[in-house]
Amino acid sequence: MGRISWEKGLNRLIEAMANVKGIPLLLVGNGDAEYSKTLKEIAKKNGVSNQLVFAGPYYGSVKHDLYRKAKIFVLPSFYENFGNVVLEAMMQGCPVVVTPGVGLADFVRHSRGGLVADDNAQGLAKAINQLLGNPDLCREIKTMGPKAVREKFTWDKIAESMADCYKQIIDGVGNG
Repeated sequence: MGRISWEKGLNRLIEAMANVKGIPLLLVGNGDAEYSKTLKEIAKKNGVSNQLVFAGPYYGSVKHDLYRKAKIFVLPSFYENFGNVVLEAMMQGCPVVVTPGVGLADFVRHSRGGLVADDNAQGLAKAINQLLGNPDLCREIKTMGPKAVREKFTWDKIAESMADCYKQIIDGVGNG
């Protein structure tokens, strides 16, 4: 869900799908046509071309419906300074899998709103299969994800956090 580019680590996710059977991988978004071609080649090499679907971008309520219908949302980025799409997925009750390079990885881990996979195809496959094979864990995540997002990332919570930061800066300047 988002821009399709090399930074997103989609190559690792496609490689992981060789060890995840029976579900499609829907890549939602648009991006570099050459990179998309490379991803299709990786899928062919790994025998998962039939699982890979490039869906183009989705917006608004259609995007939220897609999160609700998805079994899992995966963001395998090499580096992602934050990852709004992770919060969007969690808010819709979609179990998430992220890699340590995603800025929200600690939040995902501590909130129990998803799993943080090892930073490679094997780790991604393991996390995806763990969720697919454990309906009780998925039910827990579907409850914990939205709760955690509401507790930390509503506009009121963000404003409160920013006000606390400014207060600490002002107090620090006055004491310095």
